[in-house]
Amino acid sequence: MPRRHSVKTGESFLFSFSFWLLVDASKSLDIRTVEKHGRKFRFYPPFRSGGINRLPMPPIRAENALFLAGRKKAPFPAKGELIVLAAIPQANDPTKMTLTHELGTDFKTKPSEFPMDSLRIDSFPGTQININQQVVNFLDRLRLSSRPWWINRSIDPIVGLQRNAFASDKFGQPLEMPYGGCGARTPNGIEKAVTNNI
Repeated sequence: MPRRHSVKTGESFLFSFSFWLLVDASKSLDIRTVEKHGRKFRFYPPFRSGGINRLPMPPIRAENALFLAGRKKAPFPAKGELIVLAAIPQANDPTKMTLTHELGTDFKTKPSEFPMDSLRIDSFPGTQININQQVVNFLDRLRLSSRPWWINRSIDPIVGLQRNAFASDKFGQPLEMPYGGCGARTPNGIEKAVTNNI
């Protein structure tokens, strides 16, 4: 809920998304200020909050997976997150679509189109403003300008809902370590990553 402040006081808002904002990592993004209806909005560059697997969905924690009573979880790891495989759309070649696959908790080469999931916006003054609708409108314009069709939509149509799978016996006992599933769907999108030109 918006809170009341004096007219001299601004308010800063932090947002996170269920989709990627693919940012051109080769270019420096500036802080931009715009004025609308007598109010100033300061937009900071999108930033990354999620883990390195870069899916805005939670990974499966091994200790939370359910098994039949009396059955051991081995060969599941005792604790921690099961491995996740993410396929990140890339537009570094204008003639074709490519994907960057990331396995585990680190990557060797930072992709040129780096997926950000968070945003900060300042408003001056900060009294009684429907900032959420302003952000939705901004993201809609961003989607039309840069053509990532998934902006303002959940990421699951691209990557699917499955995170892991493993072979099991008739009692559900694991016969192998869980492996990460991966999905990707990239028609008609990311012709341009987000830059200061948008």
